[in-house]
Amino acid sequence: MPLTTQTKEAIKIAVAIVIAYYVALRLDWSQASWVASSIAFISMPTAGQSMQKSFLRIGGTLLAFLAGLFYLGLFPQNRWLFLLSFTPYLFFVSYMVQGRNGQYFWFVAGFVTLMITTAGPGSSEAAFDFAAYRTLETMVGIAIWTVVSVCLWPRSNLEVLRKTTHDLLLAKGALMQSYRTRVCEGTEADSPQQLRAKAGQVLTQLEQTID
Repeated sequence: MPLTTQTKEAIKIAVAIVIAYYVALRLDWSQASWVASSIAFISMPTAGQSMQKSFLRIGGTLLAFLAGLFYLGLFPQNRWLFLLSFTPYLFFVSYMVQGRNGQYFWFVAGFVTLMITTAGPGSSEAAFDFAAYRTLETMVGIAIWTVVSVCLWPRSNLEVLRKTTHDLLLAKGALMQSYRTRVCEGTEADSPQQLRAKAGQVLTQLEQTID
């Protein structure tokens, strides 16, 4: 009996997480769960989607590493000056999260920076260790998932692209038919607003698939 796609994906995630925990515990890293959680966050239905999210998470984590240590180094002994200097960064990141491109990158850059600046004892050594381990374990988790997803039952975006394109053509056709019926016959079988909204959703899915 062939395995279903759902079963294959579950096996891939389980294998990747087991390997992640083994590596982290074997090397006695700070938080083994960070390696596993990275896999859980970036696991997507296709290899292409996982790779895209992996790059965004790596970039956001590296920015958070630099930003967290930078702001901690500015005012290590004055909490109010630290908060005043840190607030514009949080504002900028929060603003970028609301945009159309790279939302996950900015989200990671924001919450990981907060974790670095607020975690552990109040010493520069502890802060650096936390930031370094967080960055290292995130990147190792992503590398493990990339290898597993590419080598074990890899899935291409091609079928998803075909299906989404077909759905978009159907949605556009239904919208055009609604306009034609309304103009030629003076009746309205389906709401054009609902059909436009549906077509817009499918178009967004298509753009994400192409990315």
